[in-house]
Amino acid sequence: MKVQPMISWEEHLQRINRLDELSRAKKAYLTSGWNHLRSAMGEGWLEKAWTTRHPWFSSLFWSMSNNVPWVKFHYAQIGYKLRNLSSVPNFTGVLERIRSGEQDMSAMAEVNAACKLLREGLQFEFRLPTQRERTPDISVRHDRRRVGVEVSVLKQPLNVTIQRDIFWRLSTVMDPLRMSGGGIVHRTLSKTHAEHIMQQVREAIAQARQQDRIIKIEIEDVAEFCFAPKALTDKVVKWKQAHGMDSKMILKGPDLADNLGRRLHRKIVTKSKQIRQGNPGIVYLEGVQLSTGPDFGPFRTPFSMSYIEEAAYDNQDLLFVALGYSEPLGTLNKTGSEAGSYFAQRSHHGYLSEVSFVVTNKFHRWPRFRHKQLINAFWKR
Repeated sequence: MKVQPMISWEEHLQRINRLDELSRAKKAYLTSGWNHLRSAMGEGWLEKAWTTRHPWFSSLFWSMSNNVPWVKFHYAQIGYKLRNLSSVPNFTGVLERIRSGEQDMSAMAEVNAACKLLREGLQFEFRLPTQRERTPDISVRHDRRRVGVEVSVLKQPLNVTIQRDIFWRLSTVMDPLRMSGGGIVHRTLSKTHAEHIMQQVREAIAQARQQDRIIKIEIEDVAEFCFAPKALTDKVVKWKQAHGMDSKMILKGPDLADNLGRRLHRKIVTKSKQIRQGNPGIVYLEGVQLSTGPDFGPFRTPFSMSYIEEAAYDNQDLLFVALGYSEPLGTLNKTGSEAGSYFAQRSHHGYLSEVSFVVTNKFHRWPRFRHKQLINAFWKR
């Protein structure tokens, strides 16, 4: 049966009401947020987005994915954010970039940064780029000065995206109710090589299920896997422990921390150059996972802080660097700070988790500038 796209706002709203696992209060929250999104994007936007294959295409239109609660909460939050920023100077230019899909990721990063400032009660405006001078994405009026906020997105490199894909496909094909298993990927893979390995994995899982025994795969210097029926879980656990894996891990990947650190360093140095000399500034990067792999699971390897610190120290007008991303199914709420860095993870309704990280520049030239409120905006908010 052919899956029909959902290009009607009313159909999306009706599907919210059919989410039986949600309380009446959560359904009301979602309905209001989607109506705000509808108002901001326009009545005919869904059909246009379908025709032009807008970047939100997959999660909005296919019925197999667009009725997952965390997706509904994600777009409801966007609706609330767009409503709250509607009166900010120059917001229409940011909104048009989201509507068109041409720069939707960078525009949404600016929206997210602006909402943090708004919740902290700070006055600011979006700035339009000019060719005559360095122009920040957002200009904040604080402590009798103008603070420039440079916003950017750090996209996942292909090798991390491929490993995430292996993780999810392995999780799906393994059938965790009937099978136990796991694997190690020793190095980064091309897309073609990853597809070849996944074919071997599918065959091994089928063999373990049919023969009711443990099956191991070893691809020299590339990857190792072990699968067995649930009754033989203890043997799989022993295999995982022998390979340095936790018993609950599905996949262990190569250490990509240095690669992420170098990319962060380059991005921070490049964006901090946009800060107007003689004015305090902030660099906010979004899409930066504080691990180098999937949102929850196999690649929890923290990147080296030294890359961020060294990039921040290069510019004495830079007050701090803020990093942030959102992940689905987040339920944790925790904050912490030490030696000039701040970390926070906050859950929204148990379906989304917002992670933020702030690294201050201890060599900035503004010792008397009261910027703790700015730190709080990107950390506590």
